Amino acid sequence: MLYLLIGFFLVRGIIFLIPKTKQIKLEKERLVKATNKVMNLREDQNLFLRLRGQAFSVTPGQLNLVLDMAKTSVFGTVMDWNIGDVIMTVVAFQTGDASLYLSTGQVFIGGCTHENINRAALFFVNEAQKYLSMSTITYTNPLPDKGCVRFYLRTNKGDHTIQENIASLENRSSKCSRLFKLGHNLISEYRMLDSENNTNE
Repeated sequence: MLYLLIGFFLVRGIIFLIPKTKQIKLEKERLVKATNKVMNLREDQNLFLRLRGQAFSVTPGQLNLVLDMAKTSVFGTVMDWNIGDVIMTVVAFQTGDASLYLSTGQVFIGGCTHENINRAALFFVNEAQKYLSMSTITYTNPLPDKGCVRFYLRTNKGDHTIQENIASLENRSSKCSRLFKLGHNLISEYRMLDSENNTNE
């Protein structure tokens, strides 16, 4: 396989998400079923919190990024989506690397070696730069409220955050709808990569 899958087992179809109400409802049902199957994971087997924490601790220097300190630049974007009993976290950096973590234990990493994922990651991070003016500075990184999506814009001058209700993102009344869509594009690219790998096995 061209990427590393860490977790108890792979729930097929779990990342087949596009921002349409009916499909999101079906996805929620799949994720709840997946959660029920992996509730007995030991804490040390579930890497979600550890890897998510690393996404907030990594610095531009560690990523070999040189940023202009005269301006505030987004070098990474984290999207946390609360889907009932499951939290899905999408992480992307200016390096083109991107990861997908689920609170049920599934982890998808190593996407920077794939052109489509690399491109989608860069689009996601570059788009996030446009949302700085509507974000607030944060010194903590809590998970989103139920039914919400929380975006974290990691910059060279500290982290910023925005929380939006999923309903407003679905009907595109939110100003963050495009950012949400680009986060979904990363999820879709990982789904297609998984499908290709399964076909080649």
